[in-house]
Amino acid sequence: MTRITGQPESEHIVLKRRDFIIAAGSAITSLSADRLSVNAPFAPLKNGLHELARAKGLFFGSAVNDGEILSPPSAAAILTNCGLVTAQRAQKWPIMWRDQDQETPAEADRLAAFAARNNLLLRGHALIYDAFMPEWVNKLPPQQMRVAFDRRIQFAMTRWRGQVHSWDVVNEALEPNERRSDSLRNTIFLKALGEGYIADAFFRAKDCDASALLCYNDYNLESAASFSYRRRKATLRLLEALKKRGAPIEALGVQAHLKAQLTYNDRVWRDFLKEVAQLGLKIIVSELDVNDRSLPADIAARDIGVADLTSRFLDVTLDEKQVIGVVSWGLTDKQSWMATRHRQKDPAFTREDGGFPRPLPLDSNFHRKPMWHAIASALNSAPNR
Repeated sequence: MTRITGQPESEHIVLKRRDFIIAAGSAITSLSADRLSVNAPFAPLKNGLHELARAKGLFFGSAVNDGEILSPPSAAAILTNCGLVTAQRAQKWPIMWRDQDQETPAEADRLAAFAARNNLLLRGHALIYDAFMPEWVNKLPPQQMRVAFDRRIQFAMTRWRGQVHSWDVVNEALEPNERRSDSLRNTIFLKALGEGYIADAFFRAKDCDASALLCYNDYNLESAASFSYRRRKATLRLLEALKKRGAPIEALGVQAHLKAQLTYNDRVWRDFLKEVAQLGLKIIVSELDVNDRSLPADIAARDIGVADLTSRFLDVTLDEKQVIGVVSWGLTDKQSWMATRHRQKDPAFTREDGGFPRPLPLDSNFHRKPMWHAIASALNSAPNR
Protein backbone atom coordinates (compact mmCIF):
# COMPACT_ATOMS: atom_id res chain seq x y z
CA MET A 1 0.00 0.00 0.00
CA THR A 2 1.15 3.52 -0.75
CA ARG A 3 1.54 5.52 2.45
CA ILE A 4 2.04 9.27 2.42
CA THR A 5 2.39 11.13 5.68
CA GLY A 6 2.08 14.86 6.28
CA GLN A 7 -0.18 17.43 4.71
CA PRO A 8 0.82 19.38 1.61
CA GLU A 9 1.69 23.01 2.14
CA SER A 10 1.35 26.02 -0.12
CA GLU A 11 3.82 26.29 -3.01
CA HIS A 12 4.41 29.95 -2.16
CA ILE A 13 5.66 29.83 1.44
CA VAL A 14 9.20 31.19 1.59
CA LEU A 15 11.80 28.79 2.99
CA LYS A 16 12.44 29.35 6.69
CA ARG A 17 16.16 29.92 7.18
CA ARG A 18 18.08 28.30 10.00
CA ASP A 19 21.47 29.16 11.29
CA PHE A 20 24.22 27.72 9.14
CA ILE A 21 27.87 27.71 10.18
CA ILE A 22 30.44 27.19 7.48
CA ALA A 23 33.51 25.41 8.68
CA ALA A 24 36.77 26.89 7.55
CA GLY A 25 38.08 25.01 4.54
CA SER A 26 41.12 25.15 2.36
CA ALA A 27 40.93 26.84 -1.02
CA ILE A 28 40.17 24.59 -3.96
CA THR A 29 43.15 22.70 -5.28
CA SER A 30 44.02 23.95 -8.75
CA LEU A 31 46.15 22.66 -11.58
CA SER A 32 47.70 24.75 -14.31
CA ALA A 33 46.50 24.04 -17.82
CA ASP A 34 49.93 22.97 -19.06
CA ARG A 35 49.92 20.02 -16.65
CA LEU A 36 46.72 18.56 -18.01
CA SER A 37 46.07 16.35 -21.02
CA VAL A 38 42.71 15.13 -22.22
CA ASN A 39 44.41 12.08 -23.73
CA ALA A 40 45.84 10.68 -20.50
CA PRO A 41 44.60 10.10 -16.97
CA PHE A 42 44.63 13.10 -14.67
CA ALA A 43 46.57 12.84 -11.44
CA PRO A 44 44.22 11.94 -8.59
CA LEU A 45 43.63 14.86 -6.23
CA LYS A 46 42.72 14.70 -2.56
CA ASN A 47 40.37 16.62 -0.29
CA GLY A 48 37.54 16.73 -2.79
CA LEU A 49 33.94 15.81 -2.17
CA HIS A 50 34.26 12.25 -3.43
CA GLU A 51 37.07 11.54 -0.96
CA LEU A 52 34.72 12.57 1.84
CA ALA A 53 31.88 10.51 0.38
CA ARG A 54 34.02 7.42 -0.12
CA ALA A 55 35.06 7.47 3.53
CA LYS A 56 31.39 6.85 4.38
CA GLY A 57 30.75 4.23 1.69
CA LEU A 58 29.05 6.75 -0.61
CA PHE A 59 29.98 8.38 -3.89
CA PHE A 60 29.89 11.98 -5.03
CA GLY A 61 29.69 12.90 -8.69
CA SER A 62 28.53 15.46 -11.18
CA ALA A 63 26.78 15.68 -14.51
CA VAL A 64 29.22 16.80 -17.20
CA ASN A 65 29.13 17.77 -20.85
CA ASP A 66 31.64 17.34 -23.65
CA GLY A 67 33.20 20.78 -23.33
CA GLU A 68 33.86 20.30 -19.64
CA ILE A 69 35.99 17.19 -20.02
CA LEU A 70 37.94 18.89 -22.83
CA SER A 71 38.65 22.02 -20.77
CA PRO A 72 41.70 21.55 -18.48
CA PRO A 73 40.42 23.73 -15.59
CA SER A 74 37.00 22.11 -15.71
CA ALA A 75 38.46 18.62 -15.97
CA ALA A 76 40.67 19.35 -12.97
CA ALA A 77 37.64 20.39 -10.92
CA ILE A 78 35.82 17.20 -11.93
CA LEU A 79 38.77 15.01 -10.97
CA THR A 80 39.24 16.87 -7.70
CA ASN A 81 35.66 16.39 -6.55
CA CYS A 82 34.08 13.48 -8.38
CA GLY A 83 34.24 9.72 -8.28
CA LEU A 84 31.39 9.46 -10.78
CA VAL A 85 30.25 11.36 -13.85
CA THR A 86 26.79 11.46 -15.39
CA ALA A 87 26.26 12.17 -19.06
CA GLN A 88 24.25 15.37 -18.77
CA ARG A 89 23.25 15.31 -22.43
CA ALA A 90 25.56 12.98 -24.37
CA GLN A 91 23.47 9.81 -23.94
CA LYS A 92 20.07 11.39 -24.49
CA TRP A 93 18.16 10.29 -27.55
CA PRO A 94 18.56 13.46 -29.71
CA ILE A 95 22.34 13.43 -29.23
CA MET A 96 22.93 9.70 -29.59
CA TRP A 97 20.45 8.99 -32.38
CA ARG A 98 19.85 12.14 -34.40
CA ASP A 99 18.97 10.36 -37.64
CA GLN A 100 16.75 7.33 -37.93
CA ASP A 101 19.21 5.34 -40.02
CA GLN A 102 22.26 5.60 -37.75
CA GLU A 103 23.16 6.20 -34.11
CA THR A 104 25.59 9.03 -33.30
CA PRO A 105 27.36 8.11 -30.03
CA ALA A 106 30.69 9.98 -30.48
CA GLU A 107 30.05 12.49 -27.67
CA ALA A 108 28.98 9.76 -25.26
CA ASP A 109 31.99 7.65 -26.25
CA ARG A 110 34.31 10.51 -25.26
CA LEU A 111 32.72 10.73 -21.83
CA ALA A 112 32.95 6.97 -21.32
CA ALA A 113 36.62 7.07 -22.31
CA PHE A 114 37.27 9.98 -19.93
CA ALA A 115 35.66 8.04 -17.09
CA ALA A 116 37.63 4.89 -17.88
CA ARG A 117 40.99 6.71 -18.11
CA ASN A 118 40.45 8.39 -14.79
CA ASN A 119 38.91 5.49 -12.84
CA LEU A 120 35.55 7.22 -12.49
CA LEU A 121 32.21 5.51 -12.28
CA LEU A 122 29.94 6.32 -15.22
CA ARG A 123 26.23 7.00 -14.79
CA GLY A 124 23.89 6.63 -17.78
CA HIS A 125 21.20 9.23 -18.45
CA ALA A 126 18.54 8.74 -19.80
CA LEU A 127 17.30 5.84 -21.90
CA ILE A 128 13.56 6.48 -22.16
CA TYR A 129 12.71 10.17 -21.82
CA ASP A 130 10.32 11.89 -24.15
CA ALA A 131 11.60 15.46 -23.79
CA PHE A 132 13.81 16.86 -26.56
CA MET A 133 13.05 14.01 -28.93
CA PRO A 134 14.22 14.03 -32.56
CA GLU A 135 11.36 14.85 -34.87
CA TRP A 136 11.63 11.52 -36.66
CA VAL A 137 10.75 9.68 -33.44
CA ASN A 138 7.65 11.82 -32.86
CA LYS A 139 6.34 10.78 -36.27
CA LEU A 140 6.68 7.02 -35.80
CA PRO A 141 3.54 4.83 -35.90
CA PRO A 142 3.10 2.46 -32.91
CA GLN A 143 4.69 -0.60 -34.52
CA GLN A 144 7.81 1.32 -35.53
CA MET A 145 7.90 3.01 -32.14
CA ARG A 146 8.27 -0.41 -30.51
CA VAL A 147 11.20 -1.21 -32.79
CA ALA A 148 12.87 2.13 -32.04
CA PHE A 149 12.19 1.76 -28.31
CA ASP A 150 13.88 -1.66 -28.17
CA ARG A 151 16.76 -0.57 -30.42
CA ARG A 152 17.40 2.53 -28.33
CA ILE A 153 17.78 0.52 -25.12
CA GLN A 154 19.79 -2.27 -26.70
CA PHE A 155 22.25 0.00 -28.48
CA ALA A 156 22.97 2.25 -25.49
CA MET A 157 23.24 -0.50 -22.91
CA THR A 158 25.33 -2.89 -24.96
CA ARG A 159 27.73 -0.22 -26.22
CA TRP A 160 29.04 0.36 -22.68
CA ARG A 161 28.03 -2.96 -21.16
CA GLY A 162 29.90 -3.54 -17.91
CA GLN A 163 31.15 0.07 -17.82
CA VAL A 164 28.09 1.86 -16.44
CA HIS A 165 27.45 1.99 -12.70
CA SER A 166 23.77 2.93 -13.03
CA TRP A 167 21.28 3.87 -15.73
CA ASP A 168 18.27 6.15 -15.59
CA VAL A 169 16.20 3.67 -17.53
CA VAL A 170 13.02 5.76 -17.48
CA ASN A 171 13.06 9.49 -16.73
CA GLU A 172 10.17 11.73 -15.66
CA ALA A 173 7.31 9.42 -16.66
CA LEU A 174 4.88 10.90 -14.12
CA GLU A 175 2.70 14.00 -14.27
CA PRO A 176 -0.06 13.99 -11.63
CA ASN A 177 -1.47 17.25 -13.01
CA GLU A 178 -2.65 15.45 -16.15
CA ARG A 179 -5.24 13.73 -13.94
CA ARG A 180 -4.82 10.17 -15.21
CA SER A 181 -5.73 7.64 -12.52
CA ASP A 182 -2.20 6.20 -12.72
CA SER A 183 -0.58 9.70 -12.80
CA LEU A 184 1.47 8.77 -15.88
CA ARG A 185 2.65 11.56 -18.16
CA ASN A 186 1.02 11.40 -21.58
CA THR A 187 4.29 10.69 -23.40
CA ILE A 188 4.77 9.50 -26.94
CA PHE A 189 5.70 6.12 -25.47
CA LEU A 190 2.49 5.87 -23.44
CA LYS A 191 0.43 6.77 -26.50
CA ALA A 192 2.14 4.26 -28.76
CA LEU A 193 2.99 1.40 -26.39
CA GLY A 194 0.58 1.66 -23.47
CA GLU A 195 1.26 1.90 -19.73
CA GLY A 196 3.38 -1.24 -19.75
CA TYR A 197 6.21 0.56 -21.53
CA ILE A 198 7.90 1.46 -18.23
CA ALA A 199 8.16 -2.11 -16.99
CA ASP A 200 9.14 -3.22 -20.52
CA ALA A 201 12.05 -0.76 -20.48
CA PHE A 202 13.41 -2.24 -17.25
CA PHE A 203 13.10 -5.83 -18.46
CA ARG A 204 14.81 -4.93 -21.72
CA ALA A 205 17.57 -3.01 -19.94
CA LYS A 206 18.36 -5.89 -17.57
CA ASP A 207 18.58 -8.28 -20.53
CA CYS A 208 21.14 -5.98 -22.16
CA ASP A 209 23.37 -5.29 -19.16
CA ALA A 210 22.75 -7.20 -15.95
CA SER A 211 25.62 -5.41 -14.18
CA ALA A 212 24.18 -1.87 -14.20
CA LEU A 213 21.97 -0.57 -11.39
CA LEU A 214 18.60 0.24 -13.01
CA CYS A 215 16.90 3.44 -11.84
CA TYR A 216 13.69 5.35 -12.24
CA ASN A 217 14.45 9.10 -12.08
CA ASP A 218 12.07 11.99 -11.30
CA TYR A 219 11.86 15.56 -9.98
CA ASN A 220 9.84 17.77 -7.58
CA LEU A 221 9.74 15.08 -4.90
CA GLU A 222 11.35 16.93 -1.98
CA SER A 223 9.32 19.96 -0.93
CA ALA A 224 6.25 20.38 1.26
CA ALA A 225 4.35 21.92 -1.66
CA SER A 226 1.15 20.24 -2.82
CA PHE A 227 2.64 19.33 -6.20
CA SER A 228 5.46 17.46 -4.45
CA TYR A 229 2.97 15.66 -2.24
CA ARG A 230 1.13 14.43 -5.34
CA ARG A 231 4.34 13.42 -7.06
CA ARG A 232 5.62 11.48 -4.04
CA LYS A 233 2.33 9.62 -3.88
CA ALA A 234 2.44 8.86 -7.61
CA THR A 235 6.08 7.77 -7.41
CA LEU A 236 5.44 5.29 -4.63
CA ARG A 237 2.46 3.92 -6.53
CA LEU A 238 4.59 3.48 -9.67
CA LEU A 239 7.48 1.85 -7.79
CA GLU A 240 5.12 -0.56 -6.05
CA ALA A 241 3.45 -1.46 -9.36
CA LEU A 242 6.80 -2.13 -11.01
CA LYS A 243 7.93 -4.32 -8.13
CA LYS A 244 4.63 -6.20 -8.21
CA ARG A 245 5.16 -6.95 -11.92
CA GLY A 246 8.64 -8.25 -11.18
CA ALA A 247 10.33 -5.49 -13.16
CA PRO A 248 14.06 -5.32 -12.31
CA ILE A 249 13.99 -1.77 -10.96
CA GLU A 250 16.73 -1.33 -8.37
CA ALA A 251 16.92 2.34 -7.44
CA LEU A 252 15.11 5.66 -7.38
CA GLY A 253 16.87 8.75 -8.66
CA VAL A 254 15.80 11.81 -6.68
CA GLN A 255 16.69 14.77 -8.88
CA ALA A 256 16.69 17.33 -6.04
CA HIS A 257 16.45 20.51 -8.09
CA LEU A 258 15.81 22.41 -4.87
CA LYS A 259 13.94 25.73 -4.87
CA ALA A 260 14.67 28.32 -2.21
CA GLN A 261 11.17 29.82 -2.50
CA LEU A 262 9.54 26.63 -1.21
CA THR A 263 9.21 25.20 2.27
CA TYR A 264 10.50 21.75 3.26
CA ASN A 265 9.28 19.32 5.89
CA ASP A 266 12.08 17.12 7.22
CA ARG A 267 9.75 14.53 8.73
CA VAL A 268 7.70 14.07 5.56
CA TRP A 269 10.85 13.73 3.45
CA ARG A 270 12.42 11.26 5.87
CA ASP A 271 9.24 9.16 5.82
CA PHE A 272 9.16 9.11 2.01
CA LEU A 273 12.76 7.92 1.79
CA LYS A 274 12.01 5.19 4.31
CA GLU A 275 9.04 3.99 2.25
CA VAL A 276 11.21 3.79 -0.86
CA ALA A 277 13.86 1.90 1.11
CA GLN A 278 11.24 -0.54 2.39
CA LEU A 279 10.55 -1.49 -1.22
CA GLY A 280 14.12 -2.79 -1.36
CA LEU A 281 15.34 0.04 -3.58
CA LYS A 282 18.55 2.04 -3.42
CA ILE A 283 18.28 5.83 -3.65
CA ILE A 284 20.57 8.24 -5.52
CA VAL A 285 20.44 12.03 -5.26
CA SER A 286 20.83 12.33 -9.01
CA GLU A 287 20.71 16.01 -10.07
CA LEU A 288 21.35 18.28 -7.08
CA ASP A 289 21.29 22.06 -7.47
CA VAL A 290 19.45 25.04 -5.94
CA ASN A 291 17.29 27.66 -7.65
CA ASP A 292 18.21 30.87 -5.77
CA ARG A 293 15.75 33.17 -7.54
CA SER A 294 14.01 34.20 -4.30
CA LEU A 295 17.17 34.74 -2.22
CA PRO A 296 18.79 38.14 -1.54
CA ALA A 297 20.74 40.10 -4.13
CA ASP A 298 23.80 40.19 -1.89
CA ILE A 299 25.96 37.33 -3.11
CA ALA A 300 27.30 36.37 0.31
CA ALA A 301 23.79 36.19 1.77
CA ARG A 302 22.51 34.34 -1.27
CA ASP A 303 25.30 31.76 -1.08
CA ILE A 304 24.52 31.18 2.60
CA GLY A 305 20.86 30.62 1.71
CA VAL A 306 21.78 28.07 -0.97
CA ALA A 307 24.15 26.32 1.43
CA ASP A 308 21.55 26.29 4.18
CA LEU A 309 18.97 24.57 2.01
CA THR A 310 21.56 22.11 0.69
CA SER A 311 22.66 21.27 4.23
CA ARG A 312 19.13 20.75 5.49
CA PHE A 313 18.20 18.54 2.55
CA LEU A 314 21.35 16.39 2.63
CA ASP A 315 21.42 16.01 6.41
CA VAL A 316 18.01 14.33 6.28
CA THR A 317 18.60 12.46 3.03
CA LEU A 318 21.95 10.92 3.97
CA ASP A 319 20.53 9.62 7.24
CA GLU A 320 18.73 7.02 5.12
CA LYS A 321 21.23 4.22 4.58
CA GLN A 322 19.66 3.15 1.28
CA VAL A 323 20.95 6.43 -0.17
CA ILE A 324 24.19 5.46 -1.89
CA GLY A 325 25.43 8.68 -3.46
CA VAL A 326 24.99 12.31 -4.42
CA VAL A 327 25.35 13.75 -7.91
CA SER A 328 25.21 17.49 -8.56
CA TRP A 329 23.81 18.69 -11.89
CA GLY A 330 27.09 20.34 -12.81
CA LEU A 331 29.90 21.60 -10.62
CA THR A 332 30.27 25.29 -11.47
CA ASP A 333 27.70 28.05 -11.79
CA LYS A 334 28.62 28.85 -15.36
CA GLN A 335 27.95 25.25 -16.40
CA SER A 336 24.45 25.12 -14.91
CA TRP A 337 21.35 24.59 -17.02
CA MET A 338 19.88 27.42 -14.92
CA ALA A 339 22.48 29.78 -16.38
CA THR A 340 21.21 28.88 -19.84
CA ARG A 341 17.62 29.50 -18.79
CA HIS A 342 18.69 32.81 -17.21
CA ARG A 343 20.24 33.92 -20.51
CA GLN A 344 17.01 32.97 -22.26
CA LYS A 345 15.11 35.16 -19.75
CA ASP A 346 12.99 32.25 -18.54
CA PRO A 347 11.01 33.79 -15.64
CA ALA A 348 11.38 30.64 -13.53
CA PHE A 349 15.16 31.16 -13.51
CA THR A 350 15.46 34.95 -13.74
CA ARG A 351 16.05 37.08 -10.69
CA GLU A 352 14.37 40.48 -10.40
CA ASP A 353 17.79 42.05 -9.79
CA GLY A 354 19.19 40.39 -12.93
CA GLY A 355 21.77 38.50 -10.89
CA PHE A 356 23.43 35.42 -12.36
CA PRO A 357 22.23 32.13 -10.81
CA ARG A 358 24.55 30.55 -8.23
CA PRO A 359 23.12 27.01 -7.89
CA LEU A 360 26.22 24.80 -7.66
CA PRO A 361 29.16 24.02 -5.32
CA LEU A 362 31.82 25.95 -7.28
CA ASP A 363 31.61 29.46 -8.69
CA SER A 364 32.37 30.31 -12.30
CA ASN A 365 36.09 30.53 -11.45
CA PHE A 366 36.11 27.05 -9.85
CA HIS A 367 36.34 28.40 -6.29
CA ARG A 368 34.57 26.58 -3.48
CA LYS A 369 31.37 28.22 -2.33
CA PRO A 370 29.40 27.77 0.90
CA MET A 371 27.37 25.09 -0.90
CA TRP A 372 30.57 23.05 -1.35
CA HIS A 373 31.18 23.21 2.41
CA ALA A 374 27.54 22.30 3.11
CA ILE A 375 27.90 19.16 0.99
CA ALA A 376 31.22 18.33 2.66
CA SER A 377 29.70 18.76 6.12
CA ALA A 378 26.72 16.56 5.26
CA LEU A 379 29.00 13.84 3.89
CA ASN A 380 31.19 14.00 6.99
CA SER A 381 28.13 13.67 9.22
CA ALA A 382 26.50 10.83 7.27
CA PRO A 383 26.37 7.40 8.89
CA ASN A 384 28.74 4.79 7.51
CA ARG A 385 27.36 2.43 4.85
